[in-house]
Amino acid sequence: MPRKKSAVEQRREQILKQVEHLRTRLATKSRRDYTSDFRYQTWLKLSHQLIDELLGELNELDEPGEYDALPVAVVSDELGLRLKDVRLLIRLGDIETTGRIAHERVSREELERLAALGAAELMRLSRQDAPAVFEETVVCLRRGDVCAAERSYRRVRARQSVIGTHALAAEIAIKLARGMYDEAQRVIGFVLMEKFDERSAVGTYLTEFLRGVCFKDPAAEASTFLLLKPLFAGDPDARARMGTAVSDLQSRAMYITAAIKRDIGDLVLRLPTNEREGVDRLLLNAVFSALYAEAHSHASINSGTYVLSIKQMIPPYWFPAQLHEELGED
Repeated sequence: MPRKKSAVEQRREQILKQVEHLRTRLATKSRRDYTSDFRYQTWLKLSHQLIDELLGELNELDEPGEYDALPVAVVSDELGLRLKDVRLLIRLGDIETTGRIAHERVSREELERLAALGAAELMRLSRQDAPAVFEETVVCLRRGDVCAAERSYRRVRARQSVIGTHALAAEIAIKLARGMYDEAQRVIGFVLMEKFDERSAVGTYLTEFLRGVCFKDPAAEASTFLLLKPLFAGDPDARARMGTAVSDLQSRAMYITAAIKRDIGDLVLRLPTNEREGVDRLLLNAVFSALYAEAHSHASINSGTYVLSIKQMIPPYWFPAQLHEELGED
């Protein structure tokens, strides 16, 4: 039984046949075969460009170690996948490439990411439909990983279309997360003008994104809701669902601050009256900042650094906290 050819060997054979075909056509066709000089010269130019591109890929197949971006056939062999499977993953946006269609290249960084996932996981991803990928986009945005959300958005767009309801919702949410409010408004305007009957669906998907988002201040939350309000027609509870996360953090911050004040109240009372409000505000801001940083430490470098710096300030004589007597066993 003959040995199965690798993807690189298959691609090399394809390139050699294609180059031979192009050279034969260049040798047999002339100006008389075209209706104008412009058409003939354009054909000549494109044919020579394609030959150069194919020969360049042939060099990359033979010496892949010399290049930062790799042909699809090399990636196929590295991952242990069939060439057609890798091309499917590219078409679905599961593998990110550069270059034009049928002549794509994959960066070494992307290849490392793909190798870490493994062939089985990549093929599982290829079977996901647009709603399933959309759910992954929601998770990425909620944890503050906008770059991962953008990657998932491209996967949604490849499966659906750039104007699909899931894709539009993801695009709006990501632009808001990036602070690109004018761009978000432009997409919303497109939905209201061209996809009016589907605006409620887009709005529903957006609430899935935004109900897990923690706004840094009420003004940002209010501005965002005002921008999105036209998409929430017939959904009076949208804002409540959207603002759950920030409301929870603010409520917890006030609750914890009040508990602290209860135990240090005597110290605060010793301060002049005009300084007590400032102490209250310092406590509340500190607690809210700590809660906010903790909630975002896995996705934000600044938040992670803040949490680490606070933890390093904890003195060694602190023992596990004790419940107040009034909270003992019932």
